[in-house]
Amino acid sequence: MENSFKQVALSNVRYNPDLHRAQVISENDELAEEILSHKEVKSFRSNNVLDLDNIMKNEYAESDTYSVTIPVVTKDEKIVKFLIAYVNPKSETTTNKLLTIKKNQDSTTTYVISDLDGTNQSQTRLDVNFNKVDRKETKLVKSQGFVDCIQEEFNALPWWLKAACTGSCGTCFGIVGPACAACAGCIGGNARFCL
Repeated sequence: MENSFKQVALSNVRYNPDLHRAQVISENDELAEEILSHKEVKSFRSNNVLDLDNIMKNEYAESDTYSVTIPVVTKDEKIVKFLIAYVNPKSETTTNKLLTIKKNQDSTTTYVISDLDGTNQSQTRLDVNFNKVDRKETKLVKSQGFVDCIQEEFNALPWWLKAACTGSCGTCFGIVGPACAACAGCIGGNARFCL
């Protein structure tokens, strides 16, 4: 018997279970090896430890572009980081970014996307309902703010997917590691249109 959440989703929107698919890949996978061989990733790894047991390939419906998320080991339980590689097979390009998610004392969450060296940083602080509290950027993208672009893409998602993404991003701190991977996949999926 299907759960009630899925039943409600099916009755209210055209449900597409393949809108976002995630699969764990090994560090020995050809795709992971290629990403780990990039000069900027090697440089990043000289000062950071990657969790190579939890590499995820995220595929998105109706898009050839996909992302690969690799958790970055942190010592602070209120901060999670992911190296996100956006892969465009048609143009044979890969764009590497760093996603940092920080739980704040005021129950807001700060999301920061930057180049691996920390430059071209865009950040936003969102409340528990994923509403923007404030933002700060060092670079504008596509004539609008990068964070605005991500939020616009997020707002265009079906309500049930927004709920799933908001829930996973809200619970990804502490011991709920899979929620962080789902959150990174959601944010990575939205950001692919904004790069």
